[in-house]
Amino acid sequence: TEVGISLSTLFRHVPGKEELLVGEVRTGRAAIVRAFAQRPADEDVAASLGAAILHRTAQFSDETEVIELWHRAMASAPERLRRASLLSESERRSLTVLVAERLGVDQSSDVRPGALVASRLAAAEHAYEQWLTRPVTRTLHELTREALDAV
Repeated sequence: TEVGISLSTLFRHVPGKEELLVGEVRTGRAAIVRAFAQRPADEDVAASLGAAILHRTAQFSDETEVIELWHRAMASAPERLRRASLLSESERRSLTVLVAERLGVDQSSDVRPGALVASRLAAAEHAYEQWLTRPVTRTLHELTREALDAV
């Protein structure tokens, strides 16, 4: 209403309410894969993964009004919507393939690429859940950095 757009006009461009909440996040998720691909080839793989994830969470470092509104909406959203903001299975596979290439190994026979991706993403996902479900004392970016340092 404030910007002069009717609901019917809005929903011609946005498939549904859920998309309003997670649509932009889905775009941002792919940024982790791209950021990793752009990291220096000679950089430690675990450090590169952490840097790629932190590149994504950097947008949450300033507690702006928009971030606060999004935080409240996601915190009260059903779990399936909250999970939608995390990497999809195909994005995880792409990241694992990139890690395997960087390590010079075959990801189908070497467990390390998948384990590195899984452990770093698990740390980031834990930080995300902490940010959504506990009283906010640190930004998502700070929590993610702490979680990545822990692994």
